[in-house]
Amino acid sequence: MAADTSPPDRSAPEPRRRHVDVDEPLFDPDLIPNAGDPRSVGELLRDVDLHARQLLFDVSGEDAAGLLRGWPPVVDAASRLWYVLPGRPVDPDLCADLDRPMARLSALTEGLTSARGFQQWPGCGFVDRRFHQIASTLVQAAELVARYGADVAPTEQRVRRDIQATRTRLMHAVYLSAHGVTVALHERSRDLREVAAAEGTPLPLAAARSPYLVASTATWTHRMSVCERTAGAYLGQRLHEQLADEVDGAGEATDPNRVRRALAGWDIQAHRTLAAHPTPANLVLASATQARIADTTAFLLTSASASRALAATGTLWTAVEATKHAWADLESRWRDLCLPQDRLDPALAQSASEVRAAYGDPTRHSTGPTATAMLANRPGLVEAVRASVEALEASADIAQVMNEKSNDPHLTGPARALSLRAHNDLERLREAQPRRHANRDVLWVTPRDIHAQRLVPLPRPVAEGLREAAWQAMQAAGSLRGALSPTVGDTNAPTARLRHTATCSPQAVPASVTVSRQAR
Repeated sequence: MAADTSPPDRSAPEPRRRHVDVDEPLFDPDLIPNAGDPRSVGELLRDVDLHARQLLFDVSGEDAAGLLRGWPPVVDAASRLWYVLPGRPVDPDLCADLDRPMARLSALTEGLTSARGFQQWPGCGFVDRRFHQIASTLVQAAELVARYGADVAPTEQRVRRDIQATRTRLMHAVYLSAHGVTVALHERSRDLREVAAAEGTPLPLAAARSPYLVASTATWTHRMSVCERTAGAYLGQRLHEQLADEVDGAGEATDPNRVRRALAGWDIQAHRTLAAHPTPANLVLASATQARIADTTAFLLTSASASRALAATGTLWTAVEATKHAWADLESRWRDLCLPQDRLDPALAQSASEVRAAYGDPTRHSTGPTATAMLANRPGLVEAVRASVEALEASADIAQVMNEKSNDPHLTGPARALSLRAHNDLERLREAQPRRHANRDVLWVTPRDIHAQRLVPLPRPVAEGLREAAWQAMQAAGSLRGALSPTVGDTNAPTARLRHTATCSPQAVPASVTVSRQAR
């Protein structure tokens, strides 16, 4: 009987498996953690310390809720790194003494988390992006130690001191973070008292603790103060003594090309992120990183000039300083538009952290900056200067993206920050041009919007100042094109020279501009 179906055509080619259909990892993340990030554990902890210090420079009462919610993840990540560090004592009593400060912090944080379920404030919501960054960096450091901690020899005295210095630096970051939360809680109490006094219903003074505290923040302030005192009691007098024993790589061979690789990666990632996600938080990070590059470049130029590796760096140094001030002004203006719940692009944050770590390699020694004389003798100084100036030249494209974003008519920001910025900008205009600007108060943002913490459109002085700052950053970056001659970095040349035709004078790019181009 004939078959009901025809036999398959064996001459037809079989469909081949395409590479895009195969989704297999190139490495085991459990064996190689943090692939693509060359930072060491020490560099990660210094980055955490930097974030904690910057938090104290820019904290307000509006950040209190997000910081309070983000405190438990920070303690959990810190305790994870604490317990995974090698060289733990075998004696249970010694081990308990070693872990007592972190165990107490974990217990206090657990009590704080449990109490949040019975309180109306702060409730559930977002976590502050700065605490989110601190916690993720500590987790990354813990993963590195868990994978490679067995390769160290804790029996050596030098290694034991380095491990103890790591614990001290970790506890110091926790101490700074706890103090930041306490400051934010005090600022929130002060804001609530000012609002109540303006409405004619002043709040009663607190009988205990600080007179600024109100009922909704008194309990949280007491709990965070206990956490802060616990971390501070561990530090005591050992902070500077034990950090001096930290192994920082001084005396080891450093990679002279790390700065160039980090800056190249930053330039690529900044273009990608700002093209896809030009949010205020990413724009702040991009501006801050460019300001840091310019600041470090000025420091490197000073050292190179002292070592006579470069000649005639005065005019270039002036132009780099003007570029630094332009980027710093732009960063502060974009920061006014940020919200505490805004999240950074992880790839952009990692690239910026690698730039900080790469610059810290040649410019940092032990617990402080490297002296100019010591930096002049380090290898790769001229190469770092050349890579830094080239990165500042290429930043004109990044400034152009920010210039386009600053001209967006639909930009909004927090009412309180924009109100302060508008009044400050107008006051500077009056001081600069008293005849053109009358001395009269303008209500740019209503008190109702400030009290309700609404997002409002940019007032006219703020919008003009943002556009002017972006334009100045673009002009400052463009003025550096061709500043370095091709002989820089040539080992055969006795002394490298600099071009002066493309550089600018201090008057060409002012440090801060408050008058818009339309007004000039």
